[in-house]
Amino acid sequence: MVHFFLCFVLFVCELFVRKIYAEVLWFAPFIISSWVLMQYTLLLIIISQLFESINATILKFRDLNRYQTINSKVLRQEFDVKDIYCINNAIMQLCDVCNQIADFYAIPTLLIIVYFITTTTYSIYYVILSVFLLKESDFMILSTVIGIWTFITVVDMVIVTLNVTRITRGFSKTPHHICSLLHRYSMNFSIREALLDLLRDISHRDVKFTTYGVITLDGSLLQTIFGTMVTYLIILVQFHD
Repeated sequence: MVHFFLCFVLFVCELFVRKIYAEVLWFAPFIISSWVLMQYTLLLIIISQLFESINATILKFRDLNRYQTINSKVLRQEFDVKDIYCINNAIMQLCDVCNQIADFYAIPTLLIIVYFITTTTYSIYYVILSVFLLKESDFMILSTVIGIWTFITVVDMVIVTLNVTRITRGFSKTPHHICSLLHRYSMNFSIREALLDLLRDISHRDVKFTTYGVITLDGSLLQTIFGTMVTYLIILVQFHD
């Protein structure tokens, strides 16, 4: 809702700066790109919550009395083994979903990142030049538009990388939780074997969100974007006639 409100405000502010046909050509690609990243982010949030749910389920194995209605020790052990294999299957399916989502959004995300870097760099450069070329009132309107534009761009990039980081960290915590359970069930052969199978399967899986290996969507992406924009701004200002 905040993103929708900011885009609406940006559209209204743009009407005071450009004509309607220029508004469509300038604003339409931005709004489409921004909402694609919002859709990507919503999927990442769901995946992050699913990984947190899986880790919470694994941690419940520390409670030895979670099956209070079952008195038989053998039945409790069978339920434990069955739950471990269900968790293994859930992690396998979730990793496959992550790979499918990453592949589906790879090319759009790559194009959007390049588009955002280019347009934001140009917009900031235009504001720098406008300090000397425009009246104070026109400069304030332009600064407001570019400020909202840049803020939305930064927010889009931050929330994408933040949720990708949450997913990778959540996935990396799972082997540690399993190892802690191995010490607890060291004397239970069937449960220990099921946990070892789960640990082996996880070790062969990896969760990465990249644009086909060109750009990794993690915290380093923000540093790359910021460094690229600063570099090209220095070049543009330096060679401006």
